[in-house]
Amino acid sequence: VYVEIPNNGYGKLNAAYSYGGPELLMETIGENFKIPLTNYVQVDFESFRSVVNTVGGVDIRLSQAEADYLNAFCADGLTEGVNRLDGWTALEYARMRYVGNADYERTARQRYVLTELIEKARGLSLTELDELAETLLPQIRTNISRAQLLSLVLGAGEYMQYETESCRIPCDGSMTDMVVDGMMVLGVDLERNRRVWYEAVYGPAEE
Repeated sequence: VYVEIPNNGYGKLNAAYSYGGPELLMETIGENFKIPLTNYVQVDFESFRSVVNTVGGVDIRLSQAEADYLNAFCADGLTEGVNRLDGWTALEYARMRYVGNADYERTARQRYVLTELIEKARGLSLTELDELAETLLPQIRTNISRAQLLSLVLGAGEYMQYETESCRIPCDGSMTDMVVDGMMVLGVDLERNRRVWYEAVYGPAEE
């Protein structure tokens, strides 16, 4: 996604992280999409695998092509249909780029895994959630204080009952393939995506 990066000109959205870490990335998203971000949680590959393994794996419905790819690359015995993936295999599933519609399908897989992780967490007791937090806190980078994180764990019994919805930004039909300085990038309709995000979170805007 080609956007304006504060104090760094225009570039790919993911370049904001390399220029200024999660703080600049949040600022870039906020400036371009008008999404107010103040907190972040950063995980690496190891912490992602640990999350999945701590909740006992995730149940993911695979296509035959996805199963074949994972069997050849990192797993064994996966078949078309629902399979329980451990942390290592779930990570490779989420990173899969060359099966399906390239990055579009890869990000869809990542949202799928996150949704399934939330569903697994719904079934954990408060004690188990606390143990999960104790396991993961040393492995993540965040600007959320430990007191705030523990408060979130204590409130999990209530908000884990909420329904979850997924909203992808940029949305379908709002992107155009572009070549800028020899780079393939996506130009986006920022105003349309601002409306889509706002309505997804707050409902239709009043006329």
